[in-house]
Amino acid sequence: MRRWGPASCNGTSATIDLRPGGAWRAGMQSPGDAENWAHGVYREVVPVKRLAMTFAWEGTDALETLITMTFEEDGDGTRMTFDHGPFESTGSRDGHHEGWNQSFDKLANYLART
Repeated sequence: MRRWGPASCNGTSATIDLRPGGAWRAGMQSPGDAENWAHGVYREVVPVKRLAMTFAWEGTDALETLITMTFEEDGDGTRMTFDHGPFESTGSRDGHHEGWNQSFDKLANYLART
């Protein structure tokens, strides 16, 4: 939960059933105290190689999207390739791009401290 959501948000809760067909659900709270929840289903789980899951915001009529992450050894580290889409608009795409990048920055900062 320490890395979930953009820089201005705090992760509040998550449930994860990490297996193909398993569901996930996560919430975050914005500075104005609004809670936002997203959920989906894992489509593919290949340990240390690939993860694919659906993504949909709750309480909206937004399009369900697909997130795919692949992981490859890269020297002493791991290279993650992240793909999320399709989106209904460039605004939605750009908002998710900004939010995910901030979330990954939070993850990098957390890992640097551990």
